[in-house]
Amino acid sequence: MRKNLLKHVPLLTAVACTLALTACEYDVPITASPTRQVEARLLGDWTIVTPQKREHMQIRRFDDWNYVVSIDGGLLRAHHSDLGGMPLVSVQNLEDAKRKYSYFAWVLSDDGNRLTIKMIRESLVPKETKDSATVVRLIESNRENPQLFEESTVYTRDPK
Repeated sequence: MRKNLLKHVPLLTAVACTLALTACEYDVPITASPTRQVEARLLGDWTIVTPQKREHMQIRRFDDWNYVVSIDGGLLRAHHSDLGGMPLVSVQNLEDAKRKYSYFAWVLSDDGNRLTIKMIRESLVPKETKDSATVVRLIESNRENPQLFEESTVYTRDPK
């Protein structure tokens, strides 16, 4: 799978920002196991349209705790990794033999039609971080830092 696919997954967890070829990939998820079950409101087809590209993302339930995400055909697995009320997801690249992770925050609009994702900034959580406890500590210690996340990317729900 192309590295740029990880940069556009929320989650959702999917689960980012103007995600491109430089998605930071980690060896471990934020949390070793999901922090909550799949949210039905995140399931569906999503599109991002910019002057540079059009990208299609599908978020489906894999089981009660995990999502399978397809971005333009590339496959990812995601689960909620919330920290103290901060909605985060750990997203695993299923098409890479190393099965690396990327970390995203997400927000779904009240009407359920806009999914905003943003990637955790690598300079604050270095990709060399090798254990989930350190990842959690770094995110928590930067919770109030406006630089914790890259720029947001907004997906729009496709009409049914």
